[in-house]
Amino acid sequence: MATDVPNVKGQKCESKLTNNISKMYATIPVLLAVLCYINGVPGDFVHDDVLAILHNRDVTGESDLLAIFYNDFWGVSMQDSTSHKSYRPLCVLSFRLDYYLSGGDSRWFHVVNITLHAVVVFVLTQVCLNVLKMSSLATLVATSLFAVHPIHTEAVTGIVGRADVLAAVLYLLSFYMYTSAVTNFRLERDVNDNLTESASASFPAKQLIRVASSMALALAAMLTKETGITVLGVSLVYDLITSRKHVLKWLKPGLTAETKQFISRITIIIVTFSCLLIMRMGIMNFEKPSFKHEDNPASFSTSITTRIFTFNYIAIYNFWLLLSPSLLCYDWTGGSIPLIKSLLDHRNICTILFYSVMIWSCWRCVRKMFLDQSAVEKQLRLFLLSVSLMVIPFSPASNMFFRVGFVIAERILYIPSIGFCILIAQGFQILCSALARFKSIFTAAMLALMLVMAAKTVCRNQVWESRETLFRSGVRGLPQNAKVHYNMGNFLKDEGNKTGAEYHYRQAIRLNPFHPSYHSNLGTVLSNVNETKECYMTALKLLPDHKNSLFNLGSLLIDEGDSAGISLVQHSLNKDPNFIEALLVMGKVMLKAKNFSAAESYIKRALDLNPHRPDVRFSYGYYMHMTDNLDAALQEYQHILALHPNELTSIQNAASIHSDRGNLIEAEQLLKRALNVKEDCEDCLSALGNVYIRMGDLKKAVISLAKATHLAPNSTKIHLRYVRALKENKQREEAREHLQHHISKFPQDFLAIWFAYNLSMEENRISD
Repeated sequence: MATDVPNVKGQKCESKLTNNISKMYATIPVLLAVLCYINGVPGDFVHDDVLAILHNRDVTGESDLLAIFYNDFWGVSMQDSTSHKSYRPLCVLSFRLDYYLSGGDSRWFHVVNITLHAVVVFVLTQVCLNVLKMSSLATLVATSLFAVHPIHTEAVTGIVGRADVLAAVLYLLSFYMYTSAVTNFRLERDVNDNLTESASASFPAKQLIRVASSMALALAAMLTKETGITVLGVSLVYDLITSRKHVLKWLKPGLTAETKQFISRITIIIVTFSCLLIMRMGIMNFEKPSFKHEDNPASFSTSITTRIFTFNYIAIYNFWLLLSPSLLCYDWTGGSIPLIKSLLDHRNICTILFYSVMIWSCWRCVRKMFLDQSAVEKQLRLFLLSVSLMVIPFSPASNMFFRVGFVIAERILYIPSIGFCILIAQGFQILCSALARFKSIFTAAMLALMLVMAAKTVCRNQVWESRETLFRSGVRGLPQNAKVHYNMGNFLKDEGNKTGAEYHYRQAIRLNPFHPSYHSNLGTVLSNVNETKECYMTALKLLPDHKNSLFNLGSLLIDEGDSAGISLVQHSLNKDPNFIEALLVMGKVMLKAKNFSAAESYIKRALDLNPHRPDVRFSYGYYMHMTDNLDAALQEYQHILALHPNELTSIQNAASIHSDRGNLIEAEQLLKRALNVKEDCEDCLSALGNVYIRMGDLKKAVISLAKATHLAPNSTKIHLRYVRALKENKQREEAREHLQHHISKFPQDFLAIWFAYNLSMEENRISD
């Protein structure tokens, strides 16, 4: 009797082919994720990276390891009133490990971010294939789109975006683990409908382990980025959708074992969410973070209609950025999105249309799934899950529950974009199935879209290369945003371009005249002292306790010899005891007053806060110099120069110590080095001339001092030193003529007149 023998060899070949295709579909998006971001590796630490990493003692290893769990993302104590309350210890821990391994090399941080992005893409592939049961083509589209989407540039290339990327890894793993608990329990019951009591008890144990693992990963995601807690909401929606028949049986008597397990899972999610939320609120003492009007203007509006209209439009604008990421910016605060103050604003039409379509679509899906038992269940389930993955992670940033410190932040769209990409892939799959004859056209269009997005991502990476490229892109993209002009002004000021800095500060003030920092920083680049004071006073009128304005005005008054400035600087220090600049100024004031114990207290406090800052090390060296501890002072100057070879003042002071000790060759070498840094340094030329006089090389002394007198025509000290060099070089006539010329310009210069008298006495020319 003939029997049908299964083609085992054929089945194995088919299975092998399927596995190869799956591996290919998993590999391509991962490669795209790496290739699109690889050009961002050379980028420096920029913008928020500087505060969160370079200036964060929890990252650099200067604080105790446990401090990470007491401080916020920026290294400020969670109990501090100035803290942003962003508690992300696992992300900070990863930064600390990177800093330890790389020595603070930004390239290492970028490589880790790109690697994590690739991991997210890989895990997303598994979720799409194994959890959402998407086709290989739809999975490839969703994951490839996610891999190359330009909206992720801030999260991946911006180093502090690590919080979002690492949280996404944990987010997807938590979701995957939860869905495996649901799916595996259902599969086991399908295999054997007549389970014994002992067998039935064993399955919940396995399920409980998976659910517990999911909850633990959700906790880890939350400790990486606050958004991580929302994975519990997504898991809840998944369970409600896939176990919907148990929802309908919930209130009926005689619950099945599977329905009881469903209720248990939902209960675990709700209890876990409540506990995590209470824990998170407790960490911040149940206090809300304080933000400025500029951070989120709509949230400060007194009109409830303005808040509702604007917040809903901003949510839609975020969706638009996912759909069309043509305009991207590192900062969307202030006037980036003008407030919607009227019902007649045309932007409300977009809001109404968007929400109408979304609500109608979701309602139809829910109705069909729960009431009609539709045959297209898979598509409906996938639609609802993709919307959930897009909406639920975004909800904390929507201002729906609490005020956030931004209008739009591109990096917070990293996790919500997962749902968006799945939604686009699903739509692409439906189009290809419904209009099969146009499949090649749709495929070509999708490939073109991905190519354009990949190119945009590569270009956007270059924007994050340096402070200059980032800030210039902000001014180009959002010229109506005062903050981008302010940041550009700060950069130009640091570069010594005071004219450019003044322009951008004035633009920032034009757009937002009520921000004290804009006025205060404008004052720092103005040459007119009265205008500078006016800027500082304006800033203090806007905010009497503005520490930078108090410090700037106080420092200016101290330089003018007005003791009132000391109280202003001290006031700024009272506002912020860790204000290093104020500590250094107070240390300098105390040194000048010969109050060495007070000076030591201020300077050592600054040294404890940041021992690597050149100005802090210099102040400590100068303190040692002034207290005649020359060995320690010289050691400090040498330490600074080892790290910052072109630090001019340290070179000069080290040369001064060598000169005082008679080490004239060392002094000469240092002063020449100083002139290589700044060739028109009159003090360096004067000191070098004095060294040459002491070395007996009068010709070189005359040359150096002649240059110094041209650079400092009003300096009596330099001119008299030049006259001395001329005299000792037997150029007495030139010495006398130069001295007479100087006295004719400054007839009240008693020191020059006294020097001329002594010179005449030496030459028996008292009549002169």
